[in-house]
Amino acid sequence: MTHPTDHFKATLQTAVSDLLRLKQDLLLALKNEGFETCEWQREDNERNTWRSSCGELWSFVEGGPIENRVVFCQYCGKGLELLDAESSREDDK
Repeated sequence: MTHPTDHFKATLQTAVSDLLRLKQDLLLALKNEGFETCEWQREDNERNTWRSSCGELWSFVEGGPIENRVVFCQYCGKGLELLDAESSREDDK
C-alpha cells in the first residue's frame, strides 16, 4: 500500500521538472531576443561547485542554484542559464 504523500511527492517532482523546462525555454526565447545570460555548469558534484561562463566558480552549502533561487549570476549580473539543469538535479539525489 502506498502512502498518501508518495503521490504528492511524485506530482511535485513532475511539476518542478516541467517548470525547469519552461524556464529554460523562456531563457532561450529571451536569449534569441538579445537578453544576455551567464551559463552555469556543474563543475564538481562532491563540492557542489558550479562554473560560470563569466569565469567564476560558485559553491553552495546545501542545494544548488535552483534550490537557492539564484536567478542572476552574482558576479556579472546576467540572467542565469543552467546547462544540463535536470541532470544536475538528478545528481543531487
